[in-house]
Amino acid sequence: MKQTKILGSVLMVIALANCAPKAAVEEAAPASTAAPTIDGVWATACISDNNTDSYIKSFQVQNGVLTIAKLFYFNTLVCDQSKLGATLMESGDLTITGDSAVLSGGKEYEWKLNMIAVTPNAASTVTMFNNASFCGSVSWVQDQAAVVFGCNSPSMLDLTQVAYQTIHYGVFSIDAAATPVSLQFETKCADAGYEEFCPTSNERPATLDATNYYKQ
Repeated sequence: MKQTKILGSVLMVIALANCAPKAAVEEAAPASTAAPTIDGVWATACISDNNTDSYIKSFQVQNGVLTIAKLFYFNTLVCDQSKLGATLMESGDLTITGDSAVLSGGKEYEWKLNMIAVTPNAASTVTMFNNASFCGSVSWVQDQAAVVFGCNSPSMLDLTQVAYQTIHYGVFSIDAAATPVSLQFETKCADAGYEEFCPTSNERPATLDATNYYKQ
């Protein structure tokens, strides 16, 4: 499988993903007349994935590029950095196309994917990936990223139909009244083979996922 080095800007997103969101009880910032923007760095709190594992998601929008990192922590419910097991990264060109016609206060966007990569961050993850031929490879190496366009591993990824420069059509909404400011993306696309990636504008969800990202 083709190996790739993660760009410096992408590494910054991973590092920021490990920072806890600003406390919701901190004093509110002075009111601003500027409209809230998706630009900058956002992150979720630590989220329980099941009874034993957890994850954090973060994203950065800079110079028209959206980069998302999802960090998987195994055998911990508190996102213990020493138990980081794997990192999923997605990056590509972002275009905000306008207000949502069906979601009040929402913005529609298009995301042209230029990279989807997975990095096994623990020796146990490398063994698990290689034993399972994860994404069709038995050549996984610890802390080395591999491009996974077209990967079909339902336990973690279903990217059967997703290729380089596939366009994802989505929607987001920013709650500027929250402290800290929060953002939500669309619910998952129901189109088989695309999982979280909606391949046409007509299939763009009209509802928001419950996951909140907080401005860092």
